[in-house]
Amino acid sequence: WTGDCPLHEDDGRCGLQRECGEAVLTSVCRYYPRSPKVRYADECSCANACEGVLELIMSRREPMRFIETPLTFIMPEAEYTHAAAQTASYIGLRRAIIHIVQDRRHSLPQRIWRAGMLCRAISPFSVCGHEDAMADIVRSFESDFDDVEMVISDGSAISVMLDFTDEFDEKSVNLAKYGEGAAEYFRNGGSAASARKILYSKLPDFDVYMEQIMVNHIFYTTFPYSDVHESAAADFLSLCAAYALLRFLALGHAEDISGTESLVDIYASAFRLIECSNFDRRAAAWLHSYSHDGDETVTALLNL
Repeated sequence: WTGDCPLHEDDGRCGLQRECGEAVLTSVCRYYPRSPKVRYADECSCANACEGVLELIMSRREPMRFIETPLTFIMPEAEYTHAAAQTASYIGLRRAIIHIVQDRRHSLPQRIWRAGMLCRAISPFSVCGHEDAMADIVRSFESDFDDVEMVISDGSAISVMLDFTDEFDEKSVNLAKYGEGAAEYFRNGGSAASARKILYSKLPDFDVYMEQIMVNHIFYTTFPYSDVHESAAADFLSLCAAYALLRFLALGHAEDISGTESLVDIYASAFRLIECSNFDRRAAAWLHSYSHDGDETVTALLNL
């Protein structure tokens, strides 16, 4: 998807809706960027691929919260039915993951890694039929945690991400523009350390933005039980790929970023790949196929 629709008229309005009325629109056209999900629970989130969503997310410093409110959607009959115990197990797990990611006493890479360890621990169990075992594991992760020693290697992380963006640039018009620009910065000798210094001088709250964006992404994708993976551990690998890609793009364009508006443009384009394609499946498969799914590489990517 290029970010535009061939049915848009010159004034930006939908030609299909103008000619035939709102009733003929698909649910995607009618509700985007809202995305109702019913597989494990009745919930709705908004896509990071929308610039307006990112602008709202980045306008607030306090941790994102989720509320219960009545919503009405005209959609096909649900393909899934969820039992109360299954829903409670899923919501409890996701709540614990978000709580970890929002724990600002620790660095964001440490928080994401901790969430990943929870995903690995519950990976042998499905969300349905193992509620008690999962609840015990989730409770064991609810207390405060000590930071773990992480591999910090800009060189290896950049090398992986250069190959990664080369692979995905070829298949995504959305990533190509910014992926090629970031790759050019690093291939021309630009360093991650210098880029971080520039980026944080312009955007001191960058880590807060990343936290908010990743929490919204976690909710949007029903993490760690997306439709594309058989285990929560594989979902975690995809989450790390998305996080590393966002960091790589921001660092590669640090000299060009003038404020949050510039970052929104880069990230909305990236999320049209991440959230509007089979990125989750492809990213995890790519990392695994090139043996980049080991702990040392993953922690290096998180610390880029």
